[in-house]
Amino acid sequence: MKISKNTEYLIVDINGGIGKVISSTAAIRCLKKAYPDKKIIVLSGWPEVFDLNPNVFRTFRFHEYRHMYDDYANSSSLLMDNPYHLDSYRYEGKHIAEAFCEAWGVEFDGNYYPEIYLDEELMTIASKKMFDIRSQSKGLPIIVTQYVGRLQKDESSGAFLPSGRENILLFNEILTRICQRCVLLVMKDAEQPTLNIPYNTLIPKTQLHFRHWLATIAYADGFFGIDSCGQHMAAAFRKPSIVLWGRTNKDNLGYEYPGAINITDSSCPESPCNGFINAPILGWKCKNNYKCMKSFDIDKVTETIINHFKLPELAPQPQQIPQQQEKEMTVDSNDSSQTEIKFEE
Repeated sequence: MKISKNTEYLIVDINGGIGKVISSTAAIRCLKKAYPDKKIIVLSGWPEVFDLNPNVFRTFRFHEYRHMYDDYANSSSLLMDNPYHLDSYRYEGKHIAEAFCEAWGVEFDGNYYPEIYLDEELMTIASKKMFDIRSQSKGLPIIVTQYVGRLQKDESSGAFLPSGRENILLFNEILTRICQRCVLLVMKDAEQPTLNIPYNTLIPKTQLHFRHWLATIAYADGFFGIDSCGQHMAAAFRKPSIVLWGRTNKDNLGYEYPGAINITDSSCPESPCNGFINAPILGWKCKNNYKCMKSFDIDKVTETIINHFKLPELAPQPQQIPQQQEKEMTVDSNDSSQTEIKFEE
């Protein structure tokens, strides 16, 4: 796309889930390199991803941009193309950061890693909270885990579709095996089901803003989960991570750096597939019965987690996080082993 010399602003439309928006920050850097004299305006469902980003002049949230065109349209170029339907992304395994650059017509600089900027106050809050958790757990490693992303529901029954259920069954088994060796911080929405993990599981008392999760992952010892926003957050800070890949393609959405382990399932003949694109389409069903999330070797995954995160040997008595009287930490009355955590600002 040719940009006029008289253009002052580049308005970029970035849609998709929060993980894909996080990954786009690498492409925004390339866009700024290509047009250093232009001011970049981002239109997105997750504008907070770009807070403090020096490459971004201003952000607008979808449906909240009524004055944007009045203020900027006359001197702007609008970049509406997205990478999700490019052949290079869908069929050739091009990484999403590079695909964004292709869609915008700019050169990719080879750096796939997201760029996230956090303010000092938030980092201080997260640092103190993680210090408190480590003190209460006698120094156990802290692992952030995410076992479901945005779950699809059956509109008639309200039940979660099978893809989400298979993730829950898999992670419940794996996390139960390691929960006495570490503290698990669970990334989940309020409506998503809670796993039945007996020890050392921290769940947000109220739904945390994702920038709180960014700061939390920055101070955690590692991340274990699926392809969702958590793994993009971990990549931004190059945190040790283990990601299980089923329907989605690690070449499109994953990261390779020292400390990152990507585990793929090879039992399904069509994994990765386009399920992550087709799932919202009415009537789409996996013809392999979500085999990709049923066939991971749980013993091998558990061993990989223990070795990669250097989890300690099991103690004679589980090192459960004790009940606290502090106002920012309360114990779930329904399960004395699961503690709820809340940031206070």
